[in-house]
Amino acid sequence: MKDSTKYSQLTREKREEISGLKKAGVRQTEIAKRIGCHRSTVGREIRRGSYEAEVEIKTTKKYIPLTEIVSVYEAKRAQEEQEERRRESCKRYKTFAEPGYVKFVEELMLSDPRRYSPDTANALAREAGYKGVSTKTLYNWIDGGLMAVQNIDLQLKVTRKQPTKVQKQKREFGKSIDERPEKANKREEFGHWEGDSIVGKGHKGQIITLLERKHRIGLMFIFEEMRAQNMVNVLKILKERYGELFKPIFKSITFDNGSEFAYNDKMSEYVDVYYAHAYRSCDRASNENYNGIVRRFIPKGSDITDLSQDDIDRINHYINTMPRKLLGYKTALEMFREETHKLITITAA
Repeated sequence: MKDSTKYSQLTREKREEISGLKKAGVRQTEIAKRIGCHRSTVGREIRRGSYEAEVEIKTTKKYIPLTEIVSVYEAKRAQEEQEERRRESCKRYKTFAEPGYVKFVEELMLSDPRRYSPDTANALAREAGYKGVSTKTLYNWIDGGLMAVQNIDLQLKVTRKQPTKVQKQKREFGKSIDERPEKANKREEFGHWEGDSIVGKGHKGQIITLLERKHRIGLMFIFEEMRAQNMVNVLKILKERYGELFKPIFKSITFDNGSEFAYNDKMSEYVDVYYAHAYRSCDRASNENYNGIVRRFIPKGSDITDLSQDDIDRINHYINTMPRKLLGYKTALEMFREETHKLITITAA
C-alpha cells in the first residue's frame, strides 16, 4: 500500500526522537510512523545528519582493542548542519533571510488557496510589516521547489483569447453595448453591472450571476429551471431589497445574447439593459472571470438542482470577501459598503 504520510519539515525535537529511536535499533519505517512523517524524510535526514566515527568493538581478546568505522547520527549535529544549510541558502535565495515572511505567505496560501493567491499573500505580508519580495520572485521560488507551497496547490491561471474578428450579430434583443455610457465603459461610475448565467448538468437548474463593473461585487440567484422570466424576478427581488437605493445601485446591466435574457422590455422597466456583441465574451470579461471563480466551487457538469439559495449565498459571500489586487487588496464587499454608505448619506441629506 502506498504511504500517504505527507512530507514535513523536521524540528529539533523530532531530530532528538530520531536519534533515540535509531540508537534503540528501531527501523526507519517504524521511526517515520512514530514521529509522524514520511519514511523518505527520515532516510534523507539520517543520511544528511550522519558522520563516520571510529568505535571500539567488544572482543574476548584481552589487551587487544579492536575498532571499526561506523555511521553515527547525532541530533544536535544534524540540527546545526541544517541551520548552516539554511544560512548558506540565504546567500542564493534571500527568502530564507526573512523566515517569518516565508512562513506567513506559506500559511496563507496553504490554508485557503482559493482565497489567497501568491500575489494576495505577498501583499498581506507587506501590510503585516515584512519586507518580502516581488510576486514574480515568489512564483519563481514556488516553481523552484523552495517553498512548502507547490504549483499543484495553486488555482489554475486563466487566460483569455481575444477574438480575431467580430462575428455577425445573431439576434438583437435591445440596445447594443456600443450605446452604453462612457462612464460605464471606463468603470468610472458605480452601478453598472454585467450579467450571465451558469447552467447545471443536463441543462437543469440555472444560476444567474451579476457583477458590478467598478468594484466587482457579485450577486448570485439560483432557479430550478432556465427561463427568461428568471432575470425579471431577480430585478424584482433587488428592487424590494434596496428600495429607494435600487436606481443608483443598478444603473445598467450588460448581458450576452442568450435567450435567458430575451425579456428586454420587462427588464428595461427596472434598469437600462445593453447586450454584448455576439461571440465576444471579452465584452463582459469581469463577469466571465467571476463565473470562473464560481466554477472552483461548482465545476462544469455539476448537478446544481440540490443546491439552495443559502448554499449559493455562502459561495457568493466567500468570493466577495476575497482580497483583490485591483481594489488595493480590499474586498469587493468593503468597496460596495462604502458606495452604499455614500448613497445613504446623500439620500438622508
